[in-house]
Amino acid sequence: MSETASGTERSARPLAGGVAIDPSLEAQLFSPRPNGPAVAALLAVGLLVGAFIGARLAIGLPGELVQRAFGVLLVLVGIRLALFVS
Repeated sequence: MSETASGTERSARPLAGGVAIDPSLEAQLFSPRPNGPAVAALLAVGLLVGAFIGARLAIGLPGELVQRAFGVLLVLVGIRLALFVS
């Protein structure tokens, strides 16, 4: 990455976990473009709303079920990264 980062890169880099799920987002998300800060803001709002809703749902579930579901998610993301990301 160059020394001059776009606004999108600086604001969305900490939120880049979504790129692990869909690597094709990286080119769209981190490319310099005029509406980059707006895209980053929408991404941040979406992640915050999704985290809030997910936390509310997870509170009502048994802890073991949440742990197993998270483990399955990690395995699936790992398989996808191993097979489809060059």
